[in-house]
Amino acid sequence: MSVPKLRFKEFTPEYNEYELKTLLKSYRLGGNYSNSESKTNYPLIKMGNLNRGSINLSKIEYIPEDELIDSQDIIQFGDLFFNTRNTLDLVGKVAIWRNELPIAYYNSNLLKLEFENNFYMNFLLNTEKSLEKLKAIASGTTSVAAIYTKDLLKVKIRVPHVEEQTKIASFLSAVDEKISQLTQKHELLSQYKQGMMQKLFSQQLRFKADDGSEFGEWDKLVFDKFIIERSIISKNESTPLYSLTIENGVTAKSERYEREFLVKDTGNAYKEVHPLDFVMNPMNLRFGAIGQNFENKIVKLSKYYNVFYLDQNIVKDYYFLTFAKSKLMIDFYNQMSTGSLIEKRRNHFKDFLKYEHYFPCLEEQTKIAQFLSTIDQKIEVVAQQIEQAKTWKKGLLQQMFV
Repeated sequence: MSVPKLRFKEFTPEYNEYELKTLLKSYRLGGNYSNSESKTNYPLIKMGNLNRGSINLSKIEYIPEDELIDSQDIIQFGDLFFNTRNTLDLVGKVAIWRNELPIAYYNSNLLKLEFENNFYMNFLLNTEKSLEKLKAIASGTTSVAAIYTKDLLKVKIRVPHVEEQTKIASFLSAVDEKISQLTQKHELLSQYKQGMMQKLFSQQLRFKADDGSEFGEWDKLVFDKFIIERSIISKNESTPLYSLTIENGVTAKSERYEREFLVKDTGNAYKEVHPLDFVMNPMNLRFGAIGQNFENKIVKLSKYYNVFYLDQNIVKDYYFLTFAKSKLMIDFYNQMSTGSLIEKRRNHFKDFLKYEHYFPCLEEQTKIAQFLSTIDQKIEVVAQQIEQAKTWKKGLLQQMFV
């Protein structure tokens, strides 16, 4: 029976199957424009700006001021876009425009689709079943693939009457709005934390002792005063292999990035990382590649990373981790990195140990750490709420479409 598992009770007719060309009112490719990161009044939406169902503006390129632009390429609220060319994994992305910018244009790698209800089709074409159908008609290689319009028009989908489409789209749009609000809250909390870190680590903001007295002046410390290197080659093949990421710190290595089979001398390729040890990547320290092992076990990472722990009687772990990843220190790492080519600049560990900075007493470190940890907990709660909402939406997409 052609009906979804989850449905509004006032609707009962079966879904009908159509080829996309039957449902489409119009379709059109954008213009072939030159573009760059030089800002103009003509932002250009390209394939990289399409997520699955939404628009990504983390990187925007612009059409030059002197280029002739077709007015038909101006994007309007509710326009639905289909990515015709990309990698095999990403080709066929579908996203809807919700006035993310006051004005924008789209290029020739995007096909603008017009249906009776674009918002419903945005949800439908991002279900797992639809993604499988779209991937099946993609042609090309893993790195360069295309979905041609003639093949797209033949794709068959099942849809309800327009009234039901409208109700489903309104309901799921409300879910998207909730996710958007939570995401914005997460971003604001993260920005607040960064702002407070900047003030705390630069001593613009100071805590007082429990008795209300002022803490003393911060001491200037050389890093080797409290950092102890751990350089133990891992000889145990059963020790789990981990990696260091800027976003998540020391984390289990996913199968996707598992490259141990490429390592010839596995007996001398990895270092031990003990619980609460720090790990830094000298090549990417200036981007924030430093983290801590929060696993309650010894793991191993590439020997090209530096592993160390702290003298807790001088600097506390959480204080240092937060301080080491702050914007203040990222700017410092960039200033101190060495190398003739920008892309190969690094912070050698021997130099890292000679860095010096001001540190508060242990009691003030603890107060700063507790304050920032409280913000972290709030950020984590919102992050979990976002994931729960996304999981709920994924379940709805599976059950509200056929």
